[in-house]
Amino acid sequence: MKQFSIRTFIASDEAEMVVLINHLGNPLFWPNVFAAVEYRNSNKSPKTTSKVLRTLGMVYLWAASRKLDLDKLLTKGPFLTANDVEDLALFLRLNSSSQYKLFESSQTRKKTKITRMEQVRGGFKDTDSALETTNAAEAATRIQWVASYLDFHLSRRQGPKQENIRTQAESAIKRLRQLCPREKHTIEAGEELEGLDDDIILIAEQALHPESPENPYRTNFNKYRNYLVWRLLLETGMRRGELTELKVEDVSYAEYRVAIKHSKTLPRTVPISSETANYFHAYVMDYWSQIPQKARQHGYLITSQKGEQLSEDTLNQIFRQLRNKVPGLPEYMAPHSLRRTWNDRFSRSIDESKSGMSPEQEKQVRNRLMGWSINSEMSERYSRRHIRKRADELGEQLANSIGKKNDDKP
Repeated sequence: MKQFSIRTFIASDEAEMVVLINHLGNPLFWPNVFAAVEYRNSNKSPKTTSKVLRTLGMVYLWAASRKLDLDKLLTKGPFLTANDVEDLALFLRLNSSSQYKLFESSQTRKKTKITRMEQVRGGFKDTDSALETTNAAEAATRIQWVASYLDFHLSRRQGPKQENIRTQAESAIKRLRQLCPREKHTIEAGEELEGLDDDIILIAEQALHPESPENPYRTNFNKYRNYLVWRLLLETGMRRGELTELKVEDVSYAEYRVAIKHSKTLPRTVPISSETANYFHAYVMDYWSQIPQKARQHGYLITSQKGEQLSEDTLNQIFRQLRNKVPGLPEYMAPHSLRRTWNDRFSRSIDESKSGMSPEQEKQVRNRLMGWSINSEMSERYSRRHIRKRADELGEQLANSIGKKNDDKP
C-alpha cells in the first residue's frame, strides 16, 4: 500500500481540487496548505498542483524512511541540516519504485544512508536489487519544488529565537538547490534557446500533412491528430501540458481562437489560422467523434484512439518517432522547440511590420501571448537568439558597405 497518494475531487465552486493524503486517507496539512497558497490561489492548473504534491509526498516518504518527524522539524524544530538535504536530494533523484524499495527496506532493516550516486547506480547492500534514478530534468524540477516548500516554512518562522535556525536553514536550502542535476543540454547563461529554421519547418510540415506519403504514422486518426498537435504548437507556442489539457470546447472554430485555461503560468486566449481551425474541425468531426461517447466524455481534445488523454511523455514520443522516420530533422526538435520557434517568428514579425511598437510594448504583447506575467523577464531570454541573428546580419551589412567603399578608392 502506498504511504502517500493524490486524491482528486470537485469543490463546491466546481473547480477541480487535488490533495495529498496518507495511507489512512487523511490529508497532510502543511503540503496542502502550501499547494493552496502557492498554486491553487495563483491559478496554476490542477495537473501542476498534483505534480507538486506528489513530489512533497516523496519528501514525507524520505522522512518516514529516516524516522524523522518532518512537520515538527520544519515548524518547531531545528529544521533540516546540510547533511539532511544532501540525503534528500539523492532520494529525489530515484524513480518512485526505487524510493518505495528504500522505504520498505528502512522499515525492517538497519538505516541505509545515501552518501553518493555510486550507491544509487550500483545498488545498496541492504536492498535486494539496485536502485534506479529518474531523468535529470525531472529530478531538478522535484528539487526546486521542495526548496520552495522549505522556503515557505522558513518564511513563517519569525522572531529573535529563530535567527540561529534561520541562518542554518537558509544555508541548507541553498545547498539543496545546488544539488539540482544538470541535463547534458542545459541552457547556460548567454546561450540561445534553439528554435527551428524555416527549412526544417517545411520538412516537418510536408511529412506531417495527413495526405503526405511521407507521413510516418499509420492510422488516419493519428495522422490528423498529430498534424493538429503540430499546428497548434507552432501557431500558438503553447506548452505541452497546456496542449494535453485542452478540451474540444476550448477551441472556437468560428472565431479562430484557442482558450488555454490550464497553465502553469497564466491562462489566456490566443489566435490560430483559419487553416488550423479547419483541420481541428475535420479531426473532431471525422475521427474524435467516432470514439465511444463514454470514453470521450472527459472532453479532452488530444487523445488516443481509445479516448485516453495523451500525456506529455507521449507527445515527446510522437516527435521522437518523427525525427527517427524523417531525414533532415534535428535532435532538438521537440514540442518545446516549437515554443521557441514561435518566439523567433514573433521577433521577426515585429521587425518586418514597421509598426512602431516600442520594446516595452513588444515585451508586454509577447508576455501576454506566452502566458507570462507582465513583469516576467522570460521574453528577453526567448528573444536572445533572434537578437544575435539580427546583430550578425547588420554586422555583415556594415562590413560589406565598408569593404565596398574601400574598393571604390583609387
